[in-house]
Amino acid sequence: LKYFGSSVVPEQKLYWPVFFESIMLTRCLRRFHRTTNTSVSHQLKESPVRFLCQPIRTRYAPSPTGFMHLGGLRTALYNYLIAKKSGGSFVLRIEDTDQARLVKESMQDIIDTLNWAGIKYDEGPDISGPYPPYKQSDRLDIYKQHVDQLLESGDAYKCFCSEERLQALKASYSKKGFSGSFYDRYCLNLAPEKVQKNLDEGKPYVIRHKVPKGITIVNDGLKGEIEFKNAFIPDQVIMKSDGYPTYHLANVVDDHLMEITHVIRGDEWLPSSPKHNLLYASFGWEPPTWVHLPLLLSPEGQKLSKRHGDISIRSYINKKYLPESVVNYLAMLGWGPVDSNKEIFTMEELLKEFGTEGLNPSSSRIDQDKLDWLNGVHIKKLIDSNPAKYVSSLRTALEEHIDQYNKEIWDPKVLEDEYLRSVGKNIQDRYDFFHSLVEKYWYIFFKIDYNPEVYNTELFQSAATICNNLKQELVGKQEISEDEAAQILKTVHKTIKPVKKGPMMKQIRYILTSENQGLELPKVISMLPTSEIIARIESFEHIINN
Repeated sequence: LKYFGSSVVPEQKLYWPVFFESIMLTRCLRRFHRTTNTSVSHQLKESPVRFLCQPIRTRYAPSPTGFMHLGGLRTALYNYLIAKKSGGSFVLRIEDTDQARLVKESMQDIIDTLNWAGIKYDEGPDISGPYPPYKQSDRLDIYKQHVDQLLESGDAYKCFCSEERLQALKASYSKKGFSGSFYDRYCLNLAPEKVQKNLDEGKPYVIRHKVPKGITIVNDGLKGEIEFKNAFIPDQVIMKSDGYPTYHLANVVDDHLMEITHVIRGDEWLPSSPKHNLLYASFGWEPPTWVHLPLLLSPEGQKLSKRHGDISIRSYINKKYLPESVVNYLAMLGWGPVDSNKEIFTMEELLKEFGTEGLNPSSSRIDQDKLDWLNGVHIKKLIDSNPAKYVSSLRTALEEHIDQYNKEIWDPKVLEDEYLRSVGKNIQDRYDFFHSLVEKYWYIFFKIDYNPEVYNTELFQSAATICNNLKQELVGKQEISEDEAAQILKTVHKTIKPVKKGPMMKQIRYILTSENQGLELPKVISMLPTSEIIARIESFEHIINN
C-alpha cells in the first residue's frame, strides 16, 4: 500500500486483485532472479511496484554535431523496438548543449532519417508531448534549478581554476602515469569569503559534482553488475562557465523528468554510467535500467564514427538502399532471435520478436555484402507486399538511367505500371538495387544496338535463316507464355538442322538482346511484346542484308 500511495506510481488506482497478483509475481520474480546478474533483480529489490506497473519509456538523445550514421540509427531502432513491443513510448530528445560543435543541418537530418527508417517517435522537438521542451538548449532554466539544488545540498561546488592550472595539473598526473581527467579538489574547500571575492571580481567558474568516497555499482541489462571505484571518478563539471550544462547533468535531469525507464546506448557511454548513477544518488532519484550495446566496427575492425561519410545514413539513402533492408540489417547487428536462425525481418516482425534476451555482448563488423543481399531480398518482397512502391522505385531508376546515359525506351508502355509489375514478377535472378536491375537487363527496357564485330563471325552464318524461321513462328501471335516460347524455339531448331541448338540459341539471344548472356530466352520472349520481338529481328535482318 505504501508503494501505491507514493509518488513512484502517481494517480495509480488501486485494484485489489491486480495488487495481490503483483505481490505474488514480485515474489516469484525475486526468487527466479536471485541467482542471476541482471538489472531486473535490482529493480525488483528497489521498487517492485514501479517495475510491474510503469510503462517502458525509452529515448534516443543524439547530439546534432554531424549526420546520423549506422551506429546512431541502430541505437534509435533498439530503443524504439523495446518501447513499442511493450506498449510504451519512444522519445526523441536533441542534446545540443555542446554549442561549439553544432552542425546546422544535423537536427533536421536526424528527424528525416528516423522518418525514412519508419522509426516513429511519440514525443520530440517537432511533436508535442507531456515533458517539453525536447531540445536541451531550451531547458537551461531547468538545469540551473537542479544545479542550485546540488549546491545547496553540498553535493556540488563552484570551481574557479583557470585553464592553465588545469592543464598543469593534467601534465603532473600524466608524469605519474595517470591518464584521463583528474581534479585535485582545490576549490572544494575554498573559504566562503574567497568564493565571494572571486564572484565579486567576476572570475569565471564552472560547477563540479562532489563525488563521495566508496564504490558505485552499475547494473547493466547486458553485462550484469559492474563495480567502479569512486577514487578514480573525478569531480566532473556539470555546469560550464557559459551557463550551459554538460552532457552528464542534462542527460540525468532530462531522463528523470521525462520518466525514462530504460536507457539503451552504445558501449562508449559505459564509463559515464557511474557518474550518472552518482548524480541520481545526489538528487535522491532511482536510475533507469541501463543497457550498453556493443560497438559497431568497420570491416577492418575499427570503431565507426559519424564523421565517416561512407557509413552515414545519408550516403545509404543516396545509394538507393531501401529503409526496410537497412532496418533489418541493423537489427541483426548485435541481436538475433533466440529460438531460430531467421534473418529476414520486416519492422512489424521485429516489433513482435525483438527483445533484450537476444542481444549479443560482442561487437559486430559491418558486412557490406550482407546488406546488399538483404536489400535485394526486400526489393523482391515489395512485389507482393507493396507493388506500388516497387513500380515507383523501378520507374525512378529507369528515368535516372535515361537521363544519365541518354537511352531510348522501345515504347512508352515500358514506364507503365503493368509492364513494370510484370518485370518484378518475371525476373527472379539476384539483383540488389533497382538500378542494378536496369543495368543488368537493360534490353527489356531500351532499344538495342548491334556490334558489327560480334555478328560478322562464323557463328552468325545461319543468322538469316534463323531470323526468317523465328519470325514465321511469331507472326499472328499476341501474348506468348514462357512455355509457348520454349516450344517455338524447339520448332525453329528443327527447321534449321544441322545447326546445333547451342549456337542457334546464342544467335537468337544476340538478335533479341544484343548480349551474349542474360535472362533465359523463353522469359525474354514472353516479356517483350511480339511486335517488339519481330521489330528487332527485322532490324538485324536489315543489317546483315546490307
